[in-house]
Amino acid sequence: MTERMSDTQEYMADLTQIDEETLSQLRERKAVLNALDKIKKEYDAAQKKHPAWPDNASNCSLSGIKENLLAFRQSNDTDKASAATIILEELYEALEAILEGDIEQAKVELAQTGAMILRLYMNVERYRSK
Repeated sequence: MTERMSDTQEYMADLTQIDEETLSQLRERKAVLNALDKIKKEYDAAQKKHPAWPDNASNCSLSGIKENLLAFRQSNDTDKASAATIILEELYEALEAILEGDIEQAKVELAQTGAMILRLYMNVERYRSK
């Protein structure tokens, strides 16, 4: 009579079948979750340290935001793009949407800004001084 494998044995057997791409995705997911955990801790600390939040999203005028945004876009469309200009472009798109009163678009742009900051966080090792 053949013994049935336990759930744990089946799970462990399945783990040995994970291909490199899946393993890489799992490692990346773990790294992202660790980064988000650190961000949440910093958010909580900031809430305690500075409970009041400014009434203004920006001290710049809408025309100033648009002017800077154009410069970031032009830079990012060339080989002069940097992590900073990509993040700033996304942030300024969010500020533009806020100042234009488009809160839903502002949230989209802020999520994109967060994604670019996360990309910088995940790739910070490549910017070590050489």
